[in-house]
Amino acid sequence: MQSFGAFGKPCAKHPSNFISNVCIFDNCPDRILCAECQLSHDLGHKNHFKSVLEVLMFNADAEHQRAKKLGEELKSCLDKEIEKLDEFLLKLKKKFDECLVDIRNEVINKLTQVSRQQSAHLFEGNKLDELKEEYEKKKSTCFGMATDIDDQDVIRKTREEYAEVYSSLCSQKSLVEQILNNRPRLSATDHILEQLPIQKIQEAVVRVITAPLDTLKEKLILESIKAPWTWDPNMKHPSLVLKDGNVNFEKVDGTGDSFIFGNKKLCQGRNEWKVTVSTGGSGGYVCFGIMDATYVNSIDSIPYKKGIYFVTSNVFHNMIKVKELPNYDNKTYVCVLDFDEDYFRILHEGTVIAETKRSFKGETFLPMSVVNKKGCTLKLSF
Repeated sequence: MQSFGAFGKPCAKHPSNFISNVCIFDNCPDRILCAECQLSHDLGHKNHFKSVLEVLMFNADAEHQRAKKLGEELKSCLDKEIEKLDEFLLKLKKKFDECLVDIRNEVINKLTQVSRQQSAHLFEGNKLDELKEEYEKKKSTCFGMATDIDDQDVIRKTREEYAEVYSSLCSQKSLVEQILNNRPRLSATDHILEQLPIQKIQEAVVRVITAPLDTLKEKLILESIKAPWTWDPNMKHPSLVLKDGNVNFEKVDGTGDSFIFGNKKLCQGRNEWKVTVSTGGSGGYVCFGIMDATYVNSIDSIPYKKGIYFVTSNVFHNMIKVKELPNYDNKTYVCVLDFDEDYFRILHEGTVIAETKRSFKGETFLPMSVVNKKGCTLKLSF
């Protein structure tokens, strides 16, 4: 590419003229000329001269071709670099995906371990609940509920003893009748008195001998394992039916309050018992607690004000409510009367829901319960 810094300057040979042309041959000794120099120049080169504009356009085209070539080379280099970058990005993405899979597998393993641990804890909890339930059933069985204890030998021996008594009575029946017949008659009712003893003894013994094995089994269990106390059949409303050795009861008819009391007076130490209550969907209520035994003389005259009790209709009499439950029906509660620690409490699942704190020393109480509608039940356990 030629340098055109001399254009527009005075010609060295003809100072009055300005340089305005150039020969296109690089080896020409007089390449830069003015108009007069061009006329005197070798005519063989007359077609070799170009104007400044033509030269500039020629050089610009050359620069353009060179720039285009450089651009193509640069584009080729860039394409190669982009291809390398794409390949690197693909490798990076593949590595990233592999890392994601590893992380996902690790998270799944951790979650699986946690799930297994939770399942194990849940299984242990369920197993504990089952053991607890089985324990409660066996414990309740001790007070007259259903049992799977095999006492066939004891039952057989007992029935044999009853059979021997019955046989002995039957063998002496004639002698007893003879003695009674020879006894002087004292009144018109003496004939009934003569027959009554043998008839009653016979009926009682026959009932025992012919009783089902389950009845004898239940009787033997109740006699061999004594509860601290049961419900008193002599201190209950007629609408209440006792079951399972007088530890459970149910209201079978009528409406209105039906009272029942325990057969043991509580006056010292720590006394604890459980009650499982249910209204049976009757819409009624079940009440339980203690009552001052001094004022309990008849089932027909109940001193309500002398009681310390809780009602499933969310009533607390002579007690302070400690915790509210959303529902009080169909639940098991623990009652604790402690003469040494000076309190009476009612708990549900280990939490105190009501209590009375004061000294009970010198006082005597009876466990009590009240139900008001048919279908209400209460089960007692220790």
